[in-house]
Amino acid sequence: MSNLTEYFRRKAEELPKPKFQMGDRVFGRWNDVPFIGTVGQDVNKRVSVHTDLPIRFEGVNRNVIIVPQKDLIKVIVE
Repeated sequence: MSNLTEYFRRKAEELPKPKFQMGDRVFGRWNDVPFIGTVGQDVNKRVSVHTDLPIRFEGVNRNVIIVPQKDLIKVIVE
């Protein structure tokens, strides 16, 4: 068996690459509710987004949502 450094290097190459960086501004729809917010983490093609305004869904207010990468659009801030 190879050493641990090589093992973890190979494992890291197998993981999907992140599309967004922490702090990126994004726009999207979550359960047909439009939102705009800031990326928290981008792991395994799922992105946590801290929304600017809370989203009320099924009687619960949500400030952080998990959204697939493909459903997000990066917002250009000048």
